[in-house]
Amino acid sequence: MKRTLSYILIFILVILIYQLIVVFFANSHEVVYEIVSDNNNYKINEKYVRDDSGDGYYLSISIDDKNYAYYTNNYFNKQKRIIKNIKSYEEKDYLCIYPVDIKQENSFEVLCSDGKETYSSYYLENKIDIEKFYKEIGTTYKHLQNLEVTHDYNNMSFYKNNFYDNEYLEVYRYKSLYVYNKNKNYDIQFSDKDIYKNNLGVYIDEYFFVPIIKSNSIKSYYLINCLTNEKQTIDLDQELSTNIYIIGTLKDKVYIFDLNNKLEYELSTDGSFKQIGNVNDGFTMYKKGRWEDTSITEFTNNRITIEKIISDEFVYDYENIYELDNSYYFVSENKLYKTYKENLESRILLLELNDYSNLQVSNDRVYYISGEYLYRYDQYGLKNLVKNNEFNYNNTNIYHIYND
Repeated sequence: MKRTLSYILIFILVILIYQLIVVFFANSHEVVYEIVSDNNNYKINEKYVRDDSGDGYYLSISIDDKNYAYYTNNYFNKQKRIIKNIKSYEEKDYLCIYPVDIKQENSFEVLCSDGKETYSSYYLENKIDIEKFYKEIGTTYKHLQNLEVTHDYNNMSFYKNNFYDNEYLEVYRYKSLYVYNKNKNYDIQFSDKDIYKNNLGVYIDEYFFVPIIKSNSIKSYYLINCLTNEKQTIDLDQELSTNIYIIGTLKDKVYIFDLNNKLEYELSTDGSFKQIGNVNDGFTMYKKGRWEDTSITEFTNNRITIEKIISDEFVYDYENIYELDNSYYFVSENKLYKTYKENLESRILLLELNDYSNLQVSNDRVYYISGEYLYRYDQYGLKNLVKNNEFNYNNTNIYHIYND
């Protein structure tokens, strides 16, 4: 009898260990469940995915004709059914929800829907009393911004209290790059003369590539690191003309084409470079996820650039689109939307854009220039970051944001 009991216990232990191993190495799961809260019956489709794009959960929460899409990082050790409650607020035709996760990590933002569209809470803040809902759920209402100017530099005013600690702003200043962070700032010179339009400088993450132009030719580049305030010189093996254009960037590399000399170059943030195309050996281009041999006329006549790869399942019209690891941000009819790659049928209307330029997306934060201001939008609303009168006259590639 004791031996039989021991076998049973060993068998159970083996089963438990096996299940733990399966969970530990699992790269995905999908479950559907329901939650009843405030007399509302919500259906939740939860999909956990770990791949090259990230490690997290996609959630589709629906009730009647309303649908709400979310994504959160894996704070839950791959557990299933991570939503334990949904708080709600209803006003006019809008139903706003706030999902509460099992760890109460405040992983989710407030979203609202009228059955026709899903909205950010910021978008509706002048249409319904959304601040009341934030008070009910005990979450700080962070849409308000601080307009106190706490730093000035050469006719630029910085709203320090609206910056995050990990935000680095690079402002192109014709012959130098001004780098601003809440904790440090510096001006890095790269030219003796003003270069009004930043047509040849390229930003990649915390780096800025800019050619050193002498006697109307380029023999080297500066590689500037905005985090360390360092400037490195990259000497090329062959002289380039100033008649070049930027093919595009991939990861830590920038690709340029010299239209006069018919040369194609790759520059890397590690300070290396290599020639990847010329008349004798041919030219190459990154298309649909791989490198392909390409005719020289594609560069000289069409000035082709590296194209964004957008899912065939993406169904919305757009003027501009920006891809992150797990989502797309896109502009359509002067409105900014967001949609998740695992839930493309559900878009979220974030805000309206009026008279905007130079829109950038980094780390789920959206930046753009309007008039003399640089703004940032995220789930906490729209904030002023910089006032710079020069933005009114020249905003060509004039700023870059890096989130460390």
